[in-house]
Amino acid sequence: MSPADSLQFLDRYGVVILPALAVAEQIGIPLPAVPALLAVGALAAHGRISIPLVLGAISVAALAIDFVWYELGRRRGARVLVRLCQLCQLSLEADSCLRRAESTFARYGARSMLAAKFIPA
Repeated sequence: MSPADSLQFLDRYGVVILPALAVAEQIGIPLPAVPALLAVGALAAHGRISIPLVLGAISVAALAIDFVWYELGRRRGARVLVRLCQLCQLSLEADSCLRRAESTFARYGARSMLAAKFIPA
């Protein structure tokens, strides 16, 4: 597939592909979302794709996944966090990871949740 074909594909399906990439990233699948975002930005600069439509689709998808993570935390809480800590750190230090997450949330409250969206761990 040539670069021109890739842009044409994104031109046609970008409103579906970008939200799918956002969802995949939020659940931990390493896919090339940044190059796709750059390509769609280039298409938008040339008026070939609607920025509000793409941003709306990505926002809806990201908020839906955030709600799923919220519900997992609300219903399963510590068990989910311990499992995520084990997966992310690839070690058995899940208890210290859980304590660190609890202390950060206790200290900063909801602000820590907002910051966590933009600051990698």
